[in-house]
Amino acid sequence: MNLRSIEIDDLDDLAQLFQACFSVPPWNEKWTFELARSRIARMLECRSCRGVLATEGDSVVGMAFGQVEGWIDGNLFLLQELCVLSKHRGQGIGKVMLNKLVSDLRSNDGLIALYLLTDRGGPAESFYQKLGFACSGQKIVMGLPV
Repeated sequence: MNLRSIEIDDLDDLAQLFQACFSVPPWNEKWTFELARSRIARMLECRSCRGVLATEGDSVVGMAFGQVEGWIDGNLFLLQELCVLSKHRGQGIGKVMLNKLVSDLRSNDGLIALYLLTDRGGPAESFYQKLGFACSGQKIVMGLPV
């Protein structure tokens, strides 16, 4: 497995990966290639986007990316997406990608903390807890139907 920084030229590969990862259990989401591509393009086009992708041979098997946000005493990072193809899960690829991303962010962007949003009780919650993430006792997520 090889890791490298995500570039805008990776967009089609990332959209295919996203669609493949989230259209199978446990998510079973109805992503089309076009919708996945549009979602990822919007994020990658931001100057504050940082990410890594994992490849095996010529195939993209995982990605992790998000946005750097300025804060009072350094920068925060919102991890927006992390996924690995189902046949490659359980091999530590997600952990390795996240570690690489955090290392790069510390070195290049003055990272002081990383945060993310995920469904309570879902498989991603336990994955992130194993990596040291904890639910914040201070923050809540609020939504406004529009």
